Amino acid sequence: MANVRYNNREELRRLVVSASGEMFFRNGIRQVKMDDIASKLSISKRTLYEIFANKEELLHALFDEVDEQQRRKRMKMSQDKHDVIEIVVGFYRMQTEELMSMSPAFFADLSKYPSLVDMMRQRRKQQDEMYMAFMERGVSEGMFRTDVNYSILHDISSAAGEAVMTSGMYEAYSPEEIFRNILFILLRGICTEAGIRRLDELLAQI
Repeated sequence: MANVRYNNREELRRLVVSASGEMFFRNGIRQVKMDDIASKLSISKRTLYEIFANKEELLHALFDEVDEQQRRKRMKMSQDKHDVIEIVVGFYRMQTEELMSMSPAFFADLSKYPSLVDMMRQRRKQQDEMYMAFMERGVSEGMFRTDVNYSILHDISSAAGEAVMTSGMYEAYSPEEIFRNILFILLRGICTEAGIRRLDELLAQI
């Protein structure tokens, strides 16, 4: 196979991450071979392995890119939205759009890569400070209850996320259905009466 010429190695790296992400999300991780990615980009397998030594390394780069994209979207959302409930509903819409393009096989395959699962755990821990600041903002806005231990809630939501990943739930329910039920059951439980009214108002618009 003759390599298509790209402007530089960094451009090619970005294209590999983007193309592989589309393939992994649509077909699952195990189904996509490094040969498939090289073929899609019209490059040799050798060139691909010069950029990423193996599929796991490529997956780490993909998760880095996804995390950065979501971070930028969350920052913009925090600036554009008026209250914490609006931010959560906006986040739900964003996540749902992404989940609808992902095959359940992708989530099922993640459990086969312990280093990726560990990376996701570590990143959740790194977001603890941001999480607590958001909850405090919700309390100050009168949307979240004052009598909730938000550290415990954080641990519960993290455990729920891990249970979904390891239980094979994606084989019975769609990713967006699981996400909606976990998010809004937990959210409604911590809302004040004003928060519930605001949540119902926004959900009626979806």
